[in-house]
Amino acid sequence: MAKSRIWSGEIDEGLRLYGEYLSSPDADPSVWAEAAKLSAWLMRYRESESLYARAVQLFPDDDNLRVNQALTYLWQSKVKEGERLLAELWAEASVDPDRVSKLGEIFVTSGYPDKAIKAYADGIEAFPERLDMYFSLARLYVKTNRQDLAAKTLDLVRERFVPSERLSEYVASVERESSLRRIALDGYRKRLETNPDDLGLRQELIRAYYWNGMLGEALEESSSILVNKMYAIFGELDGDL
Repeated sequence: MAKSRIWSGEIDEGLRLYGEYLSSPDADPSVWAEAAKLSAWLMRYRESESLYARAVQLFPDDDNLRVNQALTYLWQSKVKEGERLLAELWAEASVDPDRVSKLGEIFVTSGYPDKAIKAYADGIEAFPERLDMYFSLARLYVKTNRQDLAAKTLDLVRERFVPSERLSEYVASVERESSLRRIALDGYRKRLETNPDDLGLRQELIRAYYWNGMLGEALEESSSILVNKMYAIFGELDGDL
């Protein structure tokens, strides 16, 4: 109910309802995280910081809360404080491969793939026997359009682990993901070669670039759309004159 109130524009009432629920000793940590994150999205950073501080005090072993607490400082450009909290968390978590893997997942979900990549890469160095981290890292490299690094990670899998049919299937599935992404992007580009004025198709390509972590290409294509739209507008104006 609290979240729906906020989405309907009743922000103060929504936050009040969150506060009412969080005053209960049985309040779930996921709701603490939700309330704090929503406060940050609403640019109520003081409230967000306060909620995270109280939540972390209640649930000191909840890495999701601690990561998002640190990220909230980064969103506010309080980089030093945010990175300090992340460094403290990493110092604790880095000795436990399960926590390292979980941190990578949290970073991905929170929209920080580069931090996830570092967590997985450092995790592999510390725990080279953890096969799951290799595949998580390779998939992230594919998702962020670093196909060469994905291939190198899969080569490490082949070098370090005993060959098996199941292992080969996992490796092949990641390689297919990489190939399909390339094929999809090439398909958009070829269609644009024959229909360069199709703005809808260009918008699809922009979305595909974003999904693949190719922000530079997405911005460049966005600029092309703006230029084309401006030409169209000026063309209409010339016709009216």
